[in-house]
Amino acid sequence: MKTQKNNLSALILCGGKGTRMGSVGLFVPKVCLLAFDQPLILRQIKQAFSAGIDNIILSTNETSFSFIKKLLQTELNAKNLKRINLIRNPWHDHSSMKGLLFALNLLETDRIIISFGDIYFKVNPFLGIKRFTYSSKSFIGGVIPKQKNELLKGGVIDANQSGRVLRISLGALIKFNKGYRWNGLVIMSKNVHKPLIAKFVRTAKADIPEEDYYDYYRKVTQDFEVFESSDFINVNNPDDLLLASSLRLKEIGNKNIPYIFKNKEN
Repeated sequence: MKTQKNNLSALILCGGKGTRMGSVGLFVPKVCLLAFDQPLILRQIKQAFSAGIDNIILSTNETSFSFIKKLLQTELNAKNLKRINLIRNPWHDHSSMKGLLFALNLLETDRIIISFGDIYFKVNPFLGIKRFTYSSKSFIGGVIPKQKNELLKGGVIDANQSGRVLRISLGALIKFNKGYRWNGLVIMSKNVHKPLIAKFVRTAKADIPEEDYYDYYRKVTQDFEVFESSDFINVNNPDDLLLASSLRLKEIGNKNIPYIFKNKEN
């Protein structure tokens, strides 16, 4: 099933196995883990809806498909379920970039915003995204670090003062012009990136991280700009989930009824 034609689609990659989440990761897909009372993936979906994005594609592996499908059916009404296309992606268990390429082949919209389902965005990162809909350029979401040593953790972007990306690195940045932490968001045109990803995958000797492809794209095209976006927590381990849960608790306040005790949305 292909997505409906529209100006912009959100592609949320949900293929993570949660191997670093301890025993709970063996039974619950990482994107379905609760940040206090709210599943990570459901938070992103609602953020996208509130920003006016009507086409959302969730790409996941066979193991997680049924769990995520049941979660969506339980928590979303019929109207919103029609705005989501949950797809089985056989490549998520083998290669992240092949998984992305498979998902792109199922999209009919050219402009796409890509995210990872295991990221907890502190504020809605999709607000204002539609301003990029009619541009042919590619954009990557960056967060200015509060402390410079955050750039030593990897997953970072170096850009010049006008925002043009100079480097994307999975490792630490020691010297940089203007450093950002990558928050997992990329806005792209499918028709531009799909042939480049296919070529990159064919020439790669092994599975490589997304950062390597995006830096390859930056080198080939010189057409990549950073846009300042929401701060985030990349939930990779129980400590990350605890931090996200504490932020969620602060967000809803003590007077709010916990999400897990609420009825299905109206």
